[in-house]
Amino acid sequence: MEYQEAIEYHNLLKRLQRCTRGTKWKKSVAIYWLDRLLNTYRLRKDIKTGRYRISKYLWFTITEPKQRDIYASNIKDRQYQHALIDDIVYPAVTKTFIKANCACQKGKGTKFCIDVFLTQLREFARIHGNNAHVLQCDIKGYFPNSNHDVVCSNTAQYVDSYTVRACEDVIRSFTEIEFTKILMAQGMAKRDAHNAGHRISSYLIYGGDWKRVIKGLNSSQVTAVTKRIQQGDFKGVGLGSQVTQTTQITLLNDMDHYITETLGIQVYARYMDDFVLVHESKEYLRYCRGKIAEFLHRKKLTLNPKTQLYPLARGIILLHWRIRVGVTGKVVIRKHRSSMRKARRRLRKQKKLLDAGKISMAAIANSFQCWQAGILQQDCYMQVIQMRRLYYQLFNRRAPEWNAKRRELKRQDDLIISSMPTHIQMECCVDGMRPQ
Repeated sequence: MEYQEAIEYHNLLKRLQRCTRGTKWKKSVAIYWLDRLLNTYRLRKDIKTGRYRISKYLWFTITEPKQRDIYASNIKDRQYQHALIDDIVYPAVTKTFIKANCACQKGKGTKFCIDVFLTQLREFARIHGNNAHVLQCDIKGYFPNSNHDVVCSNTAQYVDSYTVRACEDVIRSFTEIEFTKILMAQGMAKRDAHNAGHRISSYLIYGGDWKRVIKGLNSSQVTAVTKRIQQGDFKGVGLGSQVTQTTQITLLNDMDHYITETLGIQVYARYMDDFVLVHESKEYLRYCRGKIAEFLHRKKLTLNPKTQLYPLARGIILLHWRIRVGVTGKVVIRKHRSSMRKARRRLRKQKKLLDAGKISMAAIANSFQCWQAGILQQDCYMQVIQMRRLYYQLFNRRAPEWNAKRRELKRQDDLIISSMPTHIQMECCVDGMRPQ
């Protein structure tokens, strides 16, 4: 789809329905949704006339699974970004991805990444056993250290100039956060600094009156902002924008092809900025590490010091799963002990909330069922049994079944078969047929 077609009224309205799915309980989204026809018309008119401006980001911090700053876009901006990404950028870039690039894509995710890696590893282990080495890499500050010029030029390889300009505006709008932090370091309150940072960011993207931009800033603050603008070479994109999620999985696409095709690594998987290489030669993996560092240097990125090269027999920790390869080549996967500790801690905390009357038993059972389903994706039955024992000790009742639906379907099939004539029942048993 072309850019002009993507920003048509009917397509923008269609994308609004998608980006508000599951979020209409929020006040800002509900208000925008009630007047969606008029708001979509105004958005399209602003885009067509060049009056569209990116709104200020909502900045907040999450602590699970680790502390991260999130910069959420306004609903109007999300509507526009969905039109750009879903109809133009995503179809163009994903055609060039390798299978082992597993983050932020339809039909892929953490389970897909683990499954792909296990398939490659089992095939490798049949030949080499655990007599191999692992290079586990991580990029230092992947989102905060991504250079704006590099990200924009990389995106320009896949889409037309109009779409590149729209994505570039979103990427460069994250200078708002950098200027906010500069002003906060100069003694300004967070709210005022955020408003001023948004004005400065908009000025750099769209232009305007400089005097109006620096209104309310003292001389030292103006000096600090001016000095940073003169330095240029801005970096850092935020979590919470669909544009940045897509451009970031695309940024290392060339590296994926280089590792799998040029370096010839057969066991490889990448989830955003975490990637793992397995090879029988330790010296060759050390050579690969140097080549990867050179490649990232051209992208103005660096490997994290926690990048490791170690024997395969030690086991691999990938996406909170622990993967072990035995001498015979058998691959065993278990949930990592830190994740199991968190799960036990969560159950004990839910017990206290239940005693205080702040949570219902149905909510606890639903939470446990979701956790249980995630663990059983890799058939980790012993870990589930241990957690079910703890569940019984805490709540004095059995945990919800993980295969209740399967048992019910089997029971229904048995009832249907028992009601059939005898000769048809025999055919079902012999051929392994099940009634539809």
